[in-house]
Amino acid sequence: GRGGQATVYLADDARDGRRVALKALDVPFRSQDDPRLRRLRREAAATARLDHPGVCAVYDAGEADGVAYLAMRFVEGETLARKLDLRRVEGRAPDVASVVRLFELTARAVHAAHEAGVVHRDLKPANLMVTPEGAPVVLDFGLAHDEADLGPGLTSTGAVFGTPAYMSPEQAEGRALDRRTDVWALGVSLYEALTLRRPF
Repeated sequence: GRGGQATVYLADDARDGRRVALKALDVPFRSQDDPRLRRLRREAAATARLDHPGVCAVYDAGEADGVAYLAMRFVEGETLARKLDLRRVEGRAPDVASVVRLFELTARAVHAAHEAGVVHRDLKPANLMVTPEGAPVVLDFGLAHDEADLGPGLTSTGAVFGTPAYMSPEQAEGRALDRRTDVWALGVSLYEALTLRRPF
């Protein structure tokens, strides 16, 4: 898979003999202050604090030849975004009970992150993997933040991070955030999963 700044490979962990998802920055970082490197480290730190089957675990983080990487749990399945795209093409209506169950489980995983003080800040169907058994796994904590750090610093800089279609108004305005911004994004994603269109 490929994102905005990194590529994810399926790899074999030689030490443990398990398959892992290896996320590597596409371009070598220039310095320890490189924002891409800081985001990768933030993702590793945030997920290291979480122990929930609905959150993609990070096993290892490091740097090799100037390339930063994360070794993560390999989650088999498809993203919810891909599933919704297929439904749109096929013209298939969603099964309401299945969608609601999927989001109940997702909300429980996000709640576990919130209880650990972690706000995701980029929840959307593309960051939600659905296993063949129908279980959701939240991916990509690269924009995650510790709730204790979400205060005046973010407000004063007016920095905006995330995906516009799923952002709460406060997030789009660069205001201070808390866990409610994730609740908003889950609501937008649930709406899209039920109607096959975004509310905004």
